[in-house]
Amino acid sequence: MNSDDFARPERLAIMEIEQGYRENFVNLELWTPYVQAVCRRHGLGPVLPVQAGVAGTYPTFIAGSHWVVKFFGRIFNGQESFWTEKALGSRLNLLEDFPAPALVASGELFPDGADWPWPYLVQEYLPGLSFGEIGSILGRRVRRQLAGELGCLARRIHSLPAPDWGSYLDFLAQQRSTCFLRLKDWGWMPPGLLAELDDFLLPPAAFIDPEEDPHWVHADLTRDHLIGRWDHGTWTTLGLIDFGDARTGSLYFELPALHLGFFEGDARLLTVFLDAYQYERPMDEIFRQKALGACLLFPFDVIGPLWERKFSPNPPASLPALAARLFSTGPATDG
Repeated sequence: MNSDDFARPERLAIMEIEQGYRENFVNLELWTPYVQAVCRRHGLGPVLPVQAGVAGTYPTFIAGSHWVVKFFGRIFNGQESFWTEKALGSRLNLLEDFPAPALVASGELFPDGADWPWPYLVQEYLPGLSFGEIGSILGRRVRRQLAGELGCLARRIHSLPAPDWGSYLDFLAQQRSTCFLRLKDWGWMPPGLLAELDDFLLPPAAFIDPEEDPHWVHADLTRDHLIGRWDHGTWTTLGLIDFGDARTGSLYFELPALHLGFFEGDARLLTVFLDAYQYERPMDEIFRQKALGACLLFPFDVIGPLWERKFSPNPPASLPALAARLFSTGPATDG
């Protein structure tokens, strides 16, 4: 039986149901024929072995240790993520010396006659390790180096013009309308702080500095999305990956995943990042209110993982106090 017989649209029907999606989005037996079909279509080789990529939102596979093939399903807003990652990836490839995998192909598995076409992207594979895989062994010096590099890279991403602010403002307004219920469901925020939400959260327009033009943000600068090489005590950054959550946005919306995830709330690393970013506005109470506000409006719970470790023994008395503890910048060195 030809391998194309295993690459029929109906075999992916299970991915239309969230449970089936979660159980099969890294299922090599299911996805290998589709990975092979994509590589043949674009004349890419070698194809084997096919391996699962880092688990994320969309089915992602490494073909022949050369190519990363990423498929976008109907659920989890796949069509919008496909167009976003394709648009921004194409722009980044034009930036001189920007460390991101080259976008080499795109298309649809089933352009005709299928209920869902399954759009896909093919990028070069970066043969390194993510910071998330080895970050625990890296010392303060390397972490400061990376914070500075990320500041420079974020500034370059943010230099790229994006569609108007409308989608960003609409998104923030929608997130605000569901913020109370989302935080209550996550369960870490004390009732007294929940009661302050309406007064603390600024209107969406406050997250845009008046002189800013609409620009892209990565919006998911996590440890798993920085790829590098670790050799005899030296880290070399090879690239940023996964721009599927990118959007029109402001610096504040870059901070939730970066500062509370990657930096684990370390004020010294935030200072290094902002210095390298060339952020020139005051690090004052308004900055902290906007930064925490962006975290509260973020789609994922970025504060909860830190709460038990950093705040539960001595919880902040108010949201401004939480903002001060999370976003007060510190000295960039250990001295």
